[in-house]
This record gives sequence, C-alpha cells and structure tokens, in this order.
Amino acid sequence: MKIYKRYLNAIKESAPLPLFVFKDWCSKQLDIDNELFSKIFNVTNSISTKHYLVSIKDTSLYEQYFSRFEYSSNDEKVEATLHGDSKKGKIDGGVLNFKHHYFDQHGISICFRNTKTGFNPSSTSLLLIENLNNFLSPNNVFVGIDEDKLTSNVIWSKGQEITSKQYVNFLNKYDQIICFFDFDLGGFEAFKRLKLTLRSDIKLTFYHPVNLAKYLNFFGKNVTDKQYLALRKYNNITELNDIINEIVSLKVNGRRSIRFLEQEALQIALESEINE
Repeated sequence: MKIYKRYLNAIKESAPLPLFVFKDWCSKQLDIDNELFSKIFNVTNSISTKHYLVSIKDTSLYEQYFSRFEYSSNDEKVEATLHGDSKKGKIDGGVLNFKHHYFDQHGISICFRNTKTGFNPSSTSLLLIENLNNFLSPNNVFVGIDEDKLTSNVIWSKGQEITSKQYVNFLNKYDQIICFFDFDLGGFEAFKRLKLTLRSDIKLTFYHPVNLAKYLNFFGKNVTDKQYLALRKYNNITELNDIINEIVSLKVNGRRSIRFLEQEALQIALESEINE
C-alpha cells in the first residue's frame, strides 16, 4: 500500500500516524503549509511519543485537497496520475518500431501490454539497430555483411530499451539475432543483458564490420581511463572478445589509441571516400 494511503486510512480509522512525516508529505505533494494544515486537521497526542491522532476539522477543505485519493486504478500509471505524480507510475507496456527487412521504407509499431503482443515475426532472424538514424536511413552501411541478414526483420532497439522484460517473450521467438549497436559501453551492456535474459540457444551476435579499425581510426572517440576500466567487465563475453580486442589494440600513427565508435559513422563507405 502506498504510504499516503496508510496516512489517510489512519485518519479515517482514528489510528495514530507519524505526524511530522505526514505534514512533510502534505507540504511537498499538495503544497499544504502549517497554517492550512491546522485548518484542515485537529491533532491530539497518542500513547506513542512519535505518533499523533489526526482528525478532520474542516470537511470541505479536506475534500478539496484529498478527495482525489478516493479514486484508484489497477493501472499503475493511471493511479499515479490521479494522485498527482504520474512520473512515479510505471507503464506496464511498450512499443517497438518494426520493419520486415532492412530496406523496407515503411514500418509498423508493435504494441506490448504485460509482456504480451498479438504480433508474430515474419522471419526467424532479427536485426536490432540501436540508433534511429541507421534505422530510418538504410544504405550501404553494412560493408561485407551477408545479404540474408539484410532480409531479416528489423527493430529499432532504442539503446537499452530493447532489454526491457516487456520484449523478452517476443525476442525469444527468433532463432538468430544480430545486434548492430554502438561500439561502446552502452552497446556492450545492451548485448550483455540480452545474452543473460534470452533463450540460450538463440544465435546472438554483435555486428563486427571487417574494417572496424579503419572507422575507429577516422571517427572514433578516445576512451577515458574510467571507461577503459569499465570495459573489463565485458571481457568474459565470448561474442564480444574480437571486437574488444580490436578496440584496445588500435594504433594510430604507431601509438596505442583506444577508441569507441557510434554506429552512424558506418553510414558512409570508407572504401569509396578515402584512399587506402
């Protein structure tokens, strides 16, 4: 039970409540100062030194400020909104942007409620694209990737959002999932969470372009010491080993230079833009 409901039930049942905690809540949530509080309620001592009996003095004022709490909903988001703080309510649902294949110019929204959806995949293979720009602008970004992977279903994964429990049952319908994420801590963390939550027999791979080092060289961002330390926790994930090794062994002008890369950089083909 929400704590404010306990307070209001205590008032109705003439039970003691923590007065100063209740007054603090009234001040922060309902903008009721001490003077107004005294107009709405009577306060008397109880057996406990920390709790007091609070009763309604002015019914009209009480209804004005507290009648909203008589309404309730099984929907947590609706409940929080009714009671004045929608940001504290969680939505038990979600929406995924979906395309039947990479070059599809028109997608659909898959709606989830309580981890369920009536939509079924049209392929056994799925391509997850982390950033919206790559999802919306299909081009020759995938240098060297097999054509069959481009005919997979495609979902905009929105960073870490794809790892929500809402989508686990749906993702588990696929036999193969290719993760085209940023080559950084965020991308590696999303991959790690998926690996921990999805079926163990799903072929889960992190897209690794054959010329990653070249893109890191031209467009990568230098990794801080803190980021480098954080990178260590992904060393035990087999599917990430080759990518991480390539990142940490990168040399620019003969010197070691560890860099991360955002996937939008792969929307140009270096082979046609920069001479070898």
